[in-house]
Amino acid sequence: MQEAIKTEGALWAWGYNNSGQLGLGDTNQRLSPVRVGTDTNWKQVSCGGNYFTLAVKSNGTLWAWGANNFGELGLGDTTQRNSPTQVGSRTDWKHVACGGYHTIANTADGMTWAWGYNSNYELGLGDTSNRISPIQVGTDNNWKYPICGFYFTLAVKTDGTLWAWGDNNYGQLGLGDSNTRPTPTQVNFPGYWTTKANMPTARKYFAIGVVNNKIYAMGGYNGSANLSVNEEYDPTTNSWTTKASMPFVQRPRATGVVNNKIYVINGISNEEYDPGINSWTTKANMPTEREQLGIGVINDKIYAIGGYDGFTYYNTNEVYDPLGNTWTTKESMPTERAELAIGVVANKIYAIGGFRSPNSLATNEEYDPDTNTWAIKANMPTIRAGLEIGVVNNKIYAMGGYNGTDFFGINEEYNPSLDSWSTKAGMTPRRDFAIGVVGNRIYAIGGGDSNGIVYFNINEEYTP
Repeated sequence: MQEAIKTEGALWAWGYNNSGQLGLGDTNQRLSPVRVGTDTNWKQVSCGGNYFTLAVKSNGTLWAWGANNFGELGLGDTTQRNSPTQVGSRTDWKHVACGGYHTIANTADGMTWAWGYNSNYELGLGDTSNRISPIQVGTDNNWKYPICGFYFTLAVKTDGTLWAWGDNNYGQLGLGDSNTRPTPTQVNFPGYWTTKANMPTARKYFAIGVVNNKIYAMGGYNGSANLSVNEEYDPTTNSWTTKASMPFVQRPRATGVVNNKIYVINGISNEEYDPGINSWTTKANMPTEREQLGIGVINDKIYAIGGYDGFTYYNTNEVYDPLGNTWTTKESMPTERAELAIGVVANKIYAIGGFRSPNSLATNEEYDPDTNTWAIKANMPTIRAGLEIGVVNNKIYAMGGYNGTDFFGINEEYNPSLDSWSTKAGMTPRRDFAIGVVGNRIYAIGGGDSNGIVYFNINEEYTP
């Protein structure tokens, strides 16, 4: 059987009709399209494998007809219907999907509902009991669109994640095994890399700030001189533009962005760049002079952590308030180090990796500004310094770096909620590069090798 909606909202049906699945009031098959009733407000239709149909109207009502042996019509019984019959009284149905013998539908509030056959957990309710009326699946309210197969279901959430449940004998859930899932389980896709337009100036030891979905690459070293260059990358057009240079040459490793302004903090200097007017302003010096530090931003405050002054490795933690142009000292990091990287998730700072002579580190320490305290977390699997971090969907991606001998393209993902690490797709090996995150994509730009011979201008985009 087939059902289709024309642009004017009329519904048409044809084909096999043994259970009234065409909705024409009888069980006679049709060899060509026949209009179903006279309504012109049909919006979306789905046909089930076991001779049944459900459809949503533009007024948000849900209608069902055809076979109903397992309650797949959602009408509270198992009686066949030969004509469209309204499911309940709700007027906020958005999408419906029919499987072999079950139905999944979403309402405008983001809820997902399930009914029908359930011997393989295809309803996602954690049991194998059939349902003859719509039952809410869990409590999440960010479901967007369901898709049903024979004895299994997949659905997309508004955050773009894909979830699966039900029968999985052939791996149809995409979860890396053939085990049945009784409730929605996220489908994880392997991340991938894409080459983008090269940065005009090859360099390492530079910093990146992101404002209004544009990446600003500032300062650095090109093998012969320190730089003040400031180049803007627009991921939308995949193009670079030269902007106002920094006030003086330097090798910053990190920036903080607050209220669409970029703060480049390095040595004792604190330079504010405003992309809106393409100009620089000198701000209050950092109290403790140091380079190779890490920076994290929480609640419009910039935390400058760790570093090195040529003689001493620091665990200093100083916070800058751009509004008052003032600095405050906070609880020191447990481990003195430089060339660390910082990620911020759920208003907590994660200081990862780094170097404290004579060793590179895998250290992972969490700072909570609310309590001004530090906690030790699971070490990064690969010891390294000169790495960089990007944060996407509350996960930290620690990329690149070196261990004193080798430089890496390693990409390790840290999940703070589980305090666990996993390995992801690697990039071109390099150290002392910089990262910007735009639209849940990580841009790994520039860098160098371990020997100070090669300076990169490459720009690689990672999609987790």
